[in-house]
Amino acid sequence: MTYLLLVLVSIIWGIIFYRLVFVSSSEPVLSVNEHILPLKQTSNSVPDSFSIFANYRDPFLNKVVYAQVGNKIKVPPTATPVIKTEKVIIQLKWPTLTYGGIIKNQKSGKQFAMVNINGQENIMKVGDTVSGIQLLKVNMESIEVSFEKEKRVVSK
Repeated sequence: MTYLLLVLVSIIWGIIFYRLVFVSSSEPVLSVNEHILPLKQTSNSVPDSFSIFANYRDPFLNKVVYAQVGNKIKVPPTATPVIKTEKVIIQLKWPTLTYGGIIKNQKSGKQFAMVNINGQENIMKVGDTVSGIQLLKVNMESIEVSFEKEKRVVSK
């Protein structure tokens, strides 16, 4: 079986080699220009009377680009520069918080929450502040905390 497959592969490669060397070099190469016919113009043709004004916003530079003709740039007479104002929103850098669970004292009924703040385990009661994080509410599944007057709910 191996010898039969070896002979078959040799025949296939022989055909490919023959076509690459002998057949492709004997075919005449046609020039593209030989098949293009010149356009016939009629004597009644009128030049176009429109112009394209390509003023568009460049998505990379985020400004308006005007059409360039020769060395001069055509700017429309009504074009005025657009001044954009942006609101600066200061975002707080919250520490990483995870809620571990609730601890309830059976005798006194006080509830404590196990809160991991930036990798440090803390046992907090409502009203406590650790690393700027104040514990506001404690539930079985989540806690409510505040950090610099911003509130968040952290789930288990």
